[in-house]
Amino acid sequence: YIYIMLGSYILALKSLKKTVNISDKVRNSIVYSTLIINAIMVISISTSTDFGSYEWMKVGSRGWFYAGNELGSILAIIFPIVVLYSIQKTKSVKHVLYWIPSLLMIYSLIQVGTKVGMGSIGVTLAAAIGIIVLQLLFDRKNPNKKSLALNAVIAIILLAGVVGSFKQTPLAQNMGIHNNYLTEQNVAQQDQKEQ
Repeated sequence: YIYIMLGSYILALKSLKKTVNISDKVRNSIVYSTLIINAIMVISISTSTDFGSYEWMKVGSRGWFYAGNELGSILAIIFPIVVLYSIQKTKSVKHVLYWIPSLLMIYSLIQVGTKVGMGSIGVTLAAAIGIIVLQLLFDRKNPNKKSLALNAVIAIILLAGVVGSFKQTPLAQNMGIHNNYLTEQNVAQQDQKEQ
C-alpha cells in the first residue's frame, strides 16, 4: 500500500510541478489540513466531548482522535511548516491574522500534553526568532525589514506566552504527577530496604 501511495504522490507532484508552484500548494494544503485538526480539537475540548490522552492519572486531550502520542507527533512535525506559512504571509499589521493557524496549533499541541509537542513549540519558535534576527542583522538590503521585525515580535510574544503559562499546561501537571509517583516509589523502596 505504501509503495502504491508513494508512487501516486510522485506522479501527481511531477505532473503538478509543470503547471503550478508546488511548494506553495503543498504548504497551503498542509496548513488547511491542520486547521481542520485544530478546529476539531477546539470544538471537542470546548464541548467537553474530547477523549483523554492517557488512561491512567495523567491529563491531556486527544480531541476526537484515536491516539494522543501519534496526534502530538504529527502536529509537532507539521508545526514548523505552519509557522513558516504565518511568517511568509504576514507582511504588515493587517496580515497578523495569518498567525491564527500557528496559535491554534500551539493550543492543540499544549492540550495533547506530551513533551514532544511542547518541545516542538519551543524549538520552532526559538528557531524562527533566531533566523529572523539573523536576517535582520546580516541582510541589510532586505526590503521586508518591517515585516520581519513584526514577525519576530509576534513569535517572541507567542514564545513568552507559552513559557509564562507553562505551569497551567497539561504537561506541567503530568510532570508533577510523574514526580509524585517516583517519590512514592522511592519511599516504598527505602521502607523495603529498612525491613
